[in-house]
Amino acid sequence: MNQGIEEGRNTIQGLRSSESLTLDLVLALSRVQQEVPVQPDTDFRVIVSGRQQPLQASIRHEFCRIGREALVNAFCHSRAKRVELELEYSAMTYSCGFRDNGCEIDPQVLHAGREDTRA
Repeated sequence: MNQGIEEGRNTIQGLRSSESLTLDLVLALSRVQQEVPVQPDTDFRVIVSGRQQPLQASIRHEFCRIGREALVNAFCHSRAKRVELELEYSAMTYSCGFRDNGCEIDPQVLHAGREDTRA
């Protein structure tokens, strides 16, 4: 429960912070590892392909929010020992991908969801 509260606080702080709007996208997403509880033996890599280009502030902000959520899930819930973030720039497109070697979501949970265990 404490971990959930801490994650919520960090998420709210991240939404309030304008830092992710002004930071370079690679730098902003690289810092996520320092913001959440990460196992000390987790290998985190950021791979950038192409020439980094400025993005519109609104697009950069959305990529930061989505990327942060994906990384938090990998670091905090998948029990992964390796997490990779790949950012690819081209003349006309931008993409990002995430890989980890952690556990998958239980197929029954994907199908039916979880029971609400709050009292």
